[in-house]
Amino acid sequence: KQWYQRRVRGDQNFKAIISREEFEVLEKSSIIELIRLKTNTSTAVRTPHISSDTAHGQQTLEDDLQLLMEETQLTDITLTIDKIARRAHRAILIARCKYFRAMYRSLPPTEDTVGIKIGDLEPTPEAFKSLMNYIYYNDTDMPPEDSLYLFTADKFYGFSNNQLQIYCKKSLETNIKTSNVIEILKAADCVNSKDMKCHALKMIAESFTVVQPLPAFSTLNHSLLLEVTDYLASYLKGSKISLLGGTPKHSKLP
Repeated sequence: KQWYQRRVRGDQNFKAIISREEFEVLEKSSIIELIRLKTNTSTAVRTPHISSDTAHGQQTLEDDLQLLMEETQLTDITLTIDKIARRAHRAILIARCKYFRAMYRSLPPTEDTVGIKIGDLEPTPEAFKSLMNYIYYNDTDMPPEDSLYLFTADKFYGFSNNQLQIYCKKSLETNIKTSNVIEILKAADCVNSKDMKCHALKMIAESFTVVQPLPAFSTLNHSLLLEVTDYLASYLKGSKISLLGGTPKHSKLP
């Protein structure tokens, strides 16, 4: 029953199952229980990946795979990124990713060492960690800036479904805030995501007096600072306000 409930309350499974005719004939108590489970899953604050079974002393497959990822024993491949090396298990990578499956069938890497990229992009070490969490135990709990780097990872690595891309898109749409907009702007610039970059610039312009004092603002490179300045000038011109304050009469953002 617990396995079934976990399957049903996943975003993709839940939408598909509640649309089926069989769902309509479930007992009222069962429907209420599933809705409550789904609601609690959606609104709960994410904590380190500990399942309900683990809390009662029972390990799940996801828990075991998370522990396996954190162990260095029996690893047989090294993944590298930005001079950082991480040991992994070849069998897990091959089982989860068509990319690694094809690699070992056609041209195995020298000394079992592989540099991690997503197309021509090298993700940050943090995004790399989030990618490994997803590959090993299907975890999608990650900051929105990591979501930008991993948005196209499902296509590049050949995952069995587009669950990661769906989550990344949802995370970016709902979690961008003034507190993380600078990091998202830098990530969007790095992956050449024009839509998300424009969205971040818009938020910075609209909340400039809040964003500019943040320590992250001083980490912007010269090119991005020029883009922020240009966008802010266009915003102020379109809103007919000045940096000294005022209420926009209208906004004509690019």
